[in-house]
Amino acid sequence: MLTLERRWRLERVLGETLAVDLVPALGLHLGNVQTGAAAGALLRIGRGLAMDFGPPRMRPALSGLGFFEPPERFAGYFFLGVEARALAYDATLDGNRDGYWRVEREPLVGELPFGLAFAWRGARVAFTGTLQTRTFEEQDSAPHAFGSLSVSFAF
Repeated sequence: MLTLERRWRLERVLGETLAVDLVPALGLHLGNVQTGAAAGALLRIGRGLAMDFGPPRMRPALSGLGFFEPPERFAGYFFLGVEARALAYDATLDGNRDGYWRVEREPLVGELPFGLAFAWRGARVAFTGTLQTRTFEEQDSAPHAFGSLSVSFAF
């Protein structure tokens, strides 16, 4: 699977220690597991935002990076994002051959990630909660909610 992603950081300083930024992103996934495109943005407020482009997330979501620049002092931020994905193929929902089980895949999936991240010296911890629309027709109509905790160390 080939995954291409592009992110930008548009930052505005609000004071000596506080800043806000917007991180728009575009992504493309091509392969035998999944084929689709995504667009989204992440709004962050905190200090030391230049340490990364957002918290890491599991794909196929637009992901932040596992890499981060360790800040000299404590850094942290709250974030809220939005993402839309258009899926042309997903092996986990479409099956991978004729006669194999499959469900009716939703061609458009929306996500609302939110949470916080903080770093000190060579460690970063991030919690991400996500609300996701249905990915297939047989799924409950209520948004699907899940979360993740990531811990990264810089060596």
